[in-house]
Amino acid sequence: MFLKMTRPKRKFTGWVVFIVQCKDGTYFSGFGRFLDEKLDKINQRKGYYFSTHPERFPVKVVYTEERLPFREAFAKYQYLRKMERIAKEKLITTKKWPIGGAWREFLRKFRE
Repeated sequence: MFLKMTRPKRKFTGWVVFIVQCKDGTYFSGFGRFLDEKLDKINQRKGYYFSTHPERFPVKVVYTEERLPFREAFAKYQYLRKMERIAKEKLITTKKWPIGGAWREFLRKFRE
């Protein structure tokens, strides 16, 4: 009888939205199920943003929001991608989304 080699199962508690700051001062935003797996991929320099720019390492996590439902996490991620640098820095320091919940527009578009 062969034993199946698998990773230990982790309990899925929701989606994560995050922002990392690169060594060159740029910000990269992303979302996923498990933050540690996403950071492993980033540190392995997978993906266009990191594979073509080795000067962006090391990265550090500056903002996370965990345990979100998928639709909310995806809407916030889409909104983060379109945010300007100053707005991202304000979000990082205050930990509060802009008043009016502009990211909710992305949520509405996603539902349609």
